[in-house]
Amino acid sequence: MQQTDVVIIGAGLSGLVACKHLRAANLECLVFESTDDIGGVWKYRDESNGKGGVMLSTVSTSSKSVNEFSDFPMPDDYPPFQKHSLVLQYLNDYADHFGIRDAIRLNSEIVEATKCDDYWEIHDHHGNGYRSRYLIVCAGLHQFPDKFYQHDERFQASTINMMHSSDYKRLTDEYVGKDILIFGGGETASDIAIELTHVANSVTVSIPHGQWLFPAVTPIHVPTNGSDTSAMVADTFSSRLRRLVDPPFATFENQLDTKAHFTSRTFEKWNGKCGHGIPEWENDAPYYGQFFNKNSNIIQFVHRGQINPKGNIKSVKGDVVRFADDSETRVDLIVFCCGYQTRFPFFRDQSFGCPINDQFKYLLSNEDPTLAFIGFARPLVGSFMGISELQSIYISKLFAQEIDVPDRAYRDKVILEDKVFQELSFSSTTNRIDGLVNFQSYLDELASLAGVRPNYWQLFFSDPVKWYYAVTAAHNSCQFLLHDKKYHDEIFRRYRRYHGGNFRVSSHIYPLIVNLFPAWFRRRQSPFKSVRKVLSFASAYFLIVVFSPVLLFRIIYPLDKRWRLRKRKMMSDNTAAKLLSQVRANGDR
Repeated sequence: MQQTDVVIIGAGLSGLVACKHLRAANLECLVFESTDDIGGVWKYRDESNGKGGVMLSTVSTSSKSVNEFSDFPMPDDYPPFQKHSLVLQYLNDYADHFGIRDAIRLNSEIVEATKCDDYWEIHDHHGNGYRSRYLIVCAGLHQFPDKFYQHDERFQASTINMMHSSDYKRLTDEYVGKDILIFGGGETASDIAIELTHVANSVTVSIPHGQWLFPAVTPIHVPTNGSDTSAMVADTFSSRLRRLVDPPFATFENQLDTKAHFTSRTFEKWNGKCGHGIPEWENDAPYYGQFFNKNSNIIQFVHRGQINPKGNIKSVKGDVVRFADDSETRVDLIVFCCGYQTRFPFFRDQSFGCPINDQFKYLLSNEDPTLAFIGFARPLVGSFMGISELQSIYISKLFAQEIDVPDRAYRDKVILEDKVFQELSFSSTTNRIDGLVNFQSYLDELASLAGVRPNYWQLFFSDPVKWYYAVTAAHNSCQFLLHDKKYHDEIFRRYRRYHGGNFRVSSHIYPLIVNLFPAWFRRRQSPFKSVRKVLSFASAYFLIVVFSPVLLFRIIYPLDKRWRLRKRKMMSDNTAAKLLSQVRANGDR
């Protein structure tokens, strides 16, 4: 039986970045991939084989600012949003650059993982056995399609053909002239619906619980290196300054006493309630209180009459679907875009496969800290790549014993706190997504645990100009290398690439005004457009000085500090346990 320090299951993006960081920590590792190539879901295949993966037309909905790894930037000639083939090429280049291919075993499916004393014993489908001190599961979230409709009573009287979105790969003749219903409100649903409008007789999209739609590119124009007036990619509206003055948290005032004034009201002002103003798809979820769909292009197809918007399905009889508003339509095919179930069939002891929010920081097994799950935390809006990299950095330091494993009492407390945060912040999102996190806050928490969180105060006193660019630049994982000056040239090159190296980025100034005068911006006839026009190079500096009290208040008493105080109170008076008991009693959302 071959022995190694760490066994990694899966050679998708999470497995690759985990291998790279483990090797950097001088740990031997083997990566087992069940298919014939690396890349995971980013490797296009004509056949789904019962698993998820990209479609032929798939383009990333997260920009390269948040997608690229900290020490391996995407090529400058990559567009902000990349087709799946470019992402796959990037992952292959990453594997080659860091020389990790020799650790990867392709066409090797792990069928059994067992903990024996202090070691993990792993067997692949060839009958080969391996032994390791640590085990990391990077098998991905898209392995087991959730086909709930097969036992849902609403669909038992249906004669309509039904399929899961994992089986949809590209346009073929089977969709021509059909009346097709898409069930679901995520980005996959939008992608498939838009593509089918080219050949189908009709396309209807049923979103069961409403949905926030978020534009990948905004109407705001900012200076960049490419242009003096480039349309702003939404991901770049993610600076530390923006988060300070306009916190991206759900607007539960009774719990957190905050509102994301600027962002939520601006997006709703552009396109209506929930970012689209389509009554059938609206709900009462607050901004940042529900999983975002960043393919808002679907709104145009609704307004053109090419997509029919509907709410939840009430019943199906024969080939007729009745919706929540009692309207009916005849359908030839239903495509269910309803996500995936998380399962780990290779564990002999299935207690290791408990829900991901029962693990410490959605990552480290609470029962056995020699087991980790990388790539199963899902950002509300953000990037899987950024999360997987920070998780890999933390786990590599733990497994290399550079940092200590938190004790069981601390892990239990943090798991409970994270569940409470989920319930308070994401109560409008289905319980099916048990690993949902606030992207940037979660990364900061992991960075603190791993000892790589940037020290912005130190940077401010050592180099105020660098500090300014660091706190006003778009989110990029390179920030977690700021503690090491040898990376500074590359870090600030990236900041200039996305930011333009220009102080006149007005998107950082607007939130200052809105946070002081939220009622002003709630008016129907808001002078917002006029304000935008009069903001100039000189007034930007002026506003920074005038509204510095807002910044000072946020620095002294930031939202995350208020949340920590709230958590402490909830834990002390047992409110947290009561809240979770109440949620469980009410059942799934």
